[in-house]
Amino acid sequence: MVIVPQFRTQRLLLKAISVEHCDSYSRHFVDYEVIRHLSSAVPWPYPEDGVREYVKKDIIPNQGNGRWDWGIFLKDSPDELIGAIGLWHPGVPENRGFWLGTKFWGQGLMTEAVEPVTRYAFFDLGFRNLMFANALGNQASRRVKEKSGAKLVEVIPGAFVDRKYKKKEIWELSKSEFLKHHGEDGICRRYAESDRYTRHVWNISRIWKLAESLDAIEIPVEDIVGLDSVTWFSPDGDKPTIRKIAEHARRIMEADILYPPILTQDNRVFDGMHRIARHLMQGSKTILVKKFTQNPEPDMVEQLRP
Repeated sequence: MVIVPQFRTQRLLLKAISVEHCDSYSRHFVDYEVIRHLSSAVPWPYPEDGVREYVKKDIIPNQGNGRWDWGIFLKDSPDELIGAIGLWHPGVPENRGFWLGTKFWGQGLMTEAVEPVTRYAFFDLGFRNLMFANALGNQASRRVKEKSGAKLVEVIPGAFVDRKYKKKEIWELSKSEFLKHHGEDGICRRYAESDRYTRHVWNISRIWKLAESLDAIEIPVEDIVGLDSVTWFSPDGDKPTIRKIAEHARRIMEADILYPPILTQDNRVFDGMHRIARHLMQGSKTILVKKFTQNPEPDMVEQLRP
């Protein structure tokens, strides 16, 4: 079972919050300019050991159980938590909350952080829509929602740490609106490489772009890893029904074998298994492929429960 995946964006690393992050969490969070925009349920002045207690008693025990929380880190400072973002289900009514240290405002970092989390909510956790909320007048939070494609639903009374805020905006983001703003290509199609407790995931659309600069090379078909172990039908997923088998047969016959499959550095298949299957059906001994000499950094790293 997945606990919380790790995401990498252009500038950021998003990963599960741990007790080791409490010092930097406190340093950037316990700031009135950050906390004043939050619900009045958040205490102010904030308790001296409040962050550590919150992380130990609320975040860590509930990770992956109706709640998913990430710390936000700059890639070049992977141990310095500068913000956080969380999802929860069911909503109250909102399903997401976030904060960012004041030093990092105005750089588009939160817009960058919410994209992989939103994608994960829709395509991995199965959310049909997401509800968001912010204080009426919190323009920065409002812009993050607008950029993601969310629609303003209503304005209702609300209570915040800063009592000048009297109302809150409720927003809704559907999966279809998210796709309009972020594109569908490659979001669902991902290659995953796993060991016992970790799964590395790459967005296939990104792999295609990176592979454009690679030269095609000829290798023996039998050098491709997974021909006798990779399946299209998992025990817990699709069953090999007549319809499913026929669909894969159609895709094999329509596969353009002039386009080289894309392989990892150790000859596992990033993309192109149906093209490889067609080569097998035709009895090919060799195949042209595009192969990475070093695998790209994964887009997501999932930690699995032992």
